[in-house]
Amino acid sequence: IRRTIDRLARWAPPTRGVRVAGSSVAGVPGEWLVPRVRTDERLLLYLHGGGYIAGSPRTHRSLVGALAASMGAAAFIPHYRLAPEHPFPAALDDARAVFDELARRGHGERLVVAGDSAGGGLATSLMVDRRDAGAVSPKRLALLSPWVDLTGPDPETVKYREATDVVMAPHQIRAAARAYAGDQLDHPAVSPIRADLAGLPPTLIQVGSAELLGVEGELLADRLRACGVEVSLEIWNSMAHVFQAVSVLKERRPAIARLAGHLS
Repeated sequence: IRRTIDRLARWAPPTRGVRVAGSSVAGVPGEWLVPRVRTDERLLLYLHGGGYIAGSPRTHRSLVGALAASMGAAAFIPHYRLAPEHPFPAALDDARAVFDELARRGHGERLVVAGDSAGGGLATSLMVDRRDAGAVSPKRLALLSPWVDLTGPDPETVKYREATDVVMAPHQIRAAARAYAGDQLDHPAVSPIRADLAGLPPTLIQVGSAELLGVEGELLADRLRACGVEVSLEIWNSMAHVFQAVSVLKERRPAIARLAGHLS
């Protein structure tokens, strides 16, 4: 799976006008993506997807670079530890360390957070974790096809969407979940849809109508609203999982523009 995602990433075009620099924050390696023309003082912490078992700053460089350029703001993508070598809570520990260090450096008032797929679930868990600790809250949260319930996908979702999901199969989702969290799949920090979500920052969720995990994004939006969180849900018709990463899709640019507008 890691090799496949790495190969696919090689086809993604680089984003013009964005400088890439390897670095580390709080001892967690990653990449800074900085537009040559910065028009926004916000700082984006982006948590990449890959089922907690794959993905890296390099695999998401094109997507996050396009988002950073659209925002006119710098972004950091941490290379958090992956399962099965580093199961839960390693990814959350790394995300927390990076978030706290960026806040300590004085970026707290400018921080915004985003993530896709597993990174979207991780971003949600991070927001709950930092809220419970009384830490600074980021101004905005954006989630792309967030994976927020690792106990699924449920049979009803599989029945109606397995045939239309061109990215993942149900058995792959379940295998990644077990690799990351073992028998703790219903833990609120693993499946944040089960957590108390009150007090989270204003959130934009984008999902595709053709993906298995799109249902989770819809349910998460309902849970956030029930907890009093300001949330916007966008369901992109016939779109696949994290379609915003596919450079040839005409829907990519307006979707990224919507994300940037929310985060800026």
